[in-house]
Amino acid sequence: MNNNDYSLISKYRSVLMGIAILMIMFCHFDVAQSHHEMSVNSLARILHTFTVGVDIFLFLSGVGLFYSYTKKKTTYITFQKKRIIRLFPLYFLIAGITYIVYDMIINHFGLGKFLRDIFFISWFTESSTKYWYILAIAVFYLMFPALYSFIHDGRNGLLKTVFLSLFWWLGVEAICYFMPAVSHFRIALERMPVFAFGIYCGKLSYDKVELKRIPISLITIWGYIFFLLLKTPIIKRFAEQLYYPMRAFLSLSIIVTVILILEWIEGELKRVYNALIVVFSWFGSVTLELYLLHQSYMILFDYPYKALYYCLAAFGLPTTTAVLITIYRKKKVRK
Repeated sequence: MNNNDYSLISKYRSVLMGIAILMIMFCHFDVAQSHHEMSVNSLARILHTFTVGVDIFLFLSGVGLFYSYTKKKTTYITFQKKRIIRLFPLYFLIAGITYIVYDMIINHFGLGKFLRDIFFISWFTESSTKYWYILAIAVFYLMFPALYSFIHDGRNGLLKTVFLSLFWWLGVEAICYFMPAVSHFRIALERMPVFAFGIYCGKLSYDKVELKRIPISLITIWGYIFFLLLKTPIIKRFAEQLYYPMRAFLSLSIIVTVILILEWIEGELKRVYNALIVVFSWFGSVTLELYLLHQSYMILFDYPYKALYYCLAAFGLPTTTAVLITIYRKKKVRK
């Protein structure tokens, strides 16, 4: 490694975000097949592993929020206002058009269904997780200042993060056990710990704390081991409870692995490194747009289940549209 500290997370944050959004765009192949009541094939099961891209993104969001909050501390309202302005206008534009076409024009579900979908009520009433990440990250934004203060005020930030994550996970599991209707919120609730660890590691990156190779290596190895153990018959019994904690570990392993690979490429294959940085950083710069467009095209194309059509709807069209948006914004800035 060229620099032996946690600032490598910040150095490659945009690249890692780009990789995460690519994983997210390819991970829903099993959802498309299930939507059409098909048996999930082996390719879809493999691609489902890419759901870990969400955990990677939440970790990096925690890191990024730490930087922005530390560099320029603002009031709670100002902090939230900046994020809401970035998040919801684009959501209401893209999701609004999508739901008008899908709910009211194609399927004639009516205005009520449109309103339930656009305001996330369907998540509560019908377990519909379309665009779930938007509401989830908005709630995490609301929680961030409190999490920041809890983790970083005083000492033992790591210990506090671990215990917070453990108690949060146990609490969610208890609620889901006694109130099964809450289980469809697991997709968001159980990912708060990885967001909290991002906030904790944000300080390590910001302060350029030295990396200790042995602990990092063990964490990386155990992330992959935990994931493999999830497939064993004994652990499989608890697959539902351990699904998100395992993916949190796996996300950290992938982040470390990608950073190590990129550091090696930077030293050995400079041109390849530069090309990878440009490509993945661009994807990382338009993650919100790509996520929304990915969801919209999947909905409008009724979750295509054939591999070629899925790639077109899930990746090709969102990427092409994001490129056009980027070109339009650059022309607007020049004017």
